[in-house]
Amino acid sequence: MSDKPNIVLLVADQLNARHVGAYGNSRVHTPSIDALADRGARFATAYCQSPLCMPSRSSFNTGVYPHACGVLHNPVTLDERFPTIAEVLSDSGYATAGFGHLGGDGLERGFDTKVDLVDPPVRDAYLAEQRAVHARGSGHSAVFCGPHPLPEEQVQDSVATELAVDLLQSVTEPFYLQLSFMDPHIPLLVPQRFIDLYDGAEIELPPSRRDELADKPANVAGTRRATLAEKAGDAAMKAAIRHYHASVSYVDELVGRVVGALEDRGLLDDTIVVFTADHGDYAGEFGLVGKTGNFYDCLTKVPLIVAGPGVLPGTVIGDIVGLVDLAPTLYSLCGCRSPAVVQGADRSRSIAGEPMAHPAGRRSSRWAFAATRGHRGPLEDALATDQVWPEETLKPLPTDPYSSGPVSHVYDGVMVRSERYKLSVYGDGSRELYDLEADPWERNNLHASPAHQGIVTELLTGLLQWQIESWPTETPQSPLPYHYRATSADLIPEQFRDAHAAWREAAGVQDP
Repeated sequence: MSDKPNIVLLVADQLNARHVGAYGNSRVHTPSIDALADRGARFATAYCQSPLCMPSRSSFNTGVYPHACGVLHNPVTLDERFPTIAEVLSDSGYATAGFGHLGGDGLERGFDTKVDLVDPPVRDAYLAEQRAVHARGSGHSAVFCGPHPLPEEQVQDSVATELAVDLLQSVTEPFYLQLSFMDPHIPLLVPQRFIDLYDGAEIELPPSRRDELADKPANVAGTRRATLAEKAGDAAMKAAIRHYHASVSYVDELVGRVVGALEDRGLLDDTIVVFTADHGDYAGEFGLVGKTGNFYDCLTKVPLIVAGPGVLPGTVIGDIVGLVDLAPTLYSLCGCRSPAVVQGADRSRSIAGEPMAHPAGRRSSRWAFAATRGHRGPLEDALATDQVWPEETLKPLPTDPYSSGPVSHVYDGVMVRSERYKLSVYGDGSRELYDLEADPWERNNLHASPAHQGIVTELLTGLLQWQIESWPTETPQSPLPYHYRATSADLIPEQFRDAHAAWREAAGVQDP
């Protein structure tokens, strides 16, 4: 047996933390994930660093924020200057393997064995599913769901899991395995037996299901129109949520298969098992299914569970953390040195049951941050004009059950989550402030509230401090521009405004 722990990283796609038993949802059947939480540590307040796939995966695979590693949208190739977990562990003597929806575009680096969406048999399973889905047709449906068109053993996630389990029968220690599921990503097509788990079950609609969206960024209402979710009745939305629950239960069983394979080989006690998601999903919130490039908790708050050596069983960690912290935490648990580019914080003390130390004055170690960038030309082009969607672009989309809506119309945006509040600021000028203690469903936007302007200024200042701490100093770049258009921008401390001006000058960017 090696003196280094094995590592298994299990990643769901678009898993809203509200739909996991261990995170308080007694209606969703997730016994395997719940058992993992019981024998490990559960981070109660974990955030991804982007609500989009590639930026989030690039961030947690490198320990570097999306704006710092240059991946702020889908698809952008991860630069080789930013080593992945697989690369670091491979260089440290680990056998490495990755299966399923790894992300591609640089995220496949470092694996000795790799079978993802471009490799058979996972590719073949994915294409077979797409052919079957499109043959069914769906028209413009916001809630496309139903039994999976293929036998369960031919479903992509089943195929990828089988490859992982087969590898665990013979792999030598130490090893790093990443298994990345496509579910519960839309379309919500699930093997029938998981749908049957919820036959007759009471399905609750989120309280924000029919909220007016006047105080939300325009892309939220735009997506509701473009996907025809606006016209979906309660029965259709409940059917979608039922199938979402079924998809989560399907992933849960696959997690159990991997844990069982480790146990069968006597490896479980020597293996760190991590379960998380790249980002969340609407499951009826604001009347939507799928995702947008916004920062609501349903999209950015993710499950994060760590079990195995060095972890105190049954630990619940209330500190706010980011998935950017995952890589340095794993390196610490393995005795590996983090690459110099890593920006996340080592949370190994927390999962061992010890209090987390925070450097004085460093908000970034106590708060969570996220960012997106609009899918268009260079950032310099976006600085000159606000992004406002012409109404004609919000027409119903072509038949594509795999699309969440006009997510290509993502705004430039940043988010900061403090102990109580969340502030989101977008390149079109829209802003959102929510008191998550009083308003966990983010229904009451307090950004314009006179009583909360001190909070707004504090969070804006924190956003700029985060940028100063996290921006790569060796490569002058255009900064994230969003909060400097604020009417309260003159309240930001002078040294932060000076640093921002220096960045703009170095990048040759003119103020609009």
